[in-house]
Amino acid sequence: MTRGIEVFSRTFISKFGQFQTTYRST
Repeated sequence: MTRGIEVFSRTFISKFGQFQTTYRST
């Protein structure tokens, strides 16, 4: 269960970071 949460967190942070970078770039 912990592993699933870690993967989910990593994916969420990765997507959120990419979105933030794109938003700031614009």
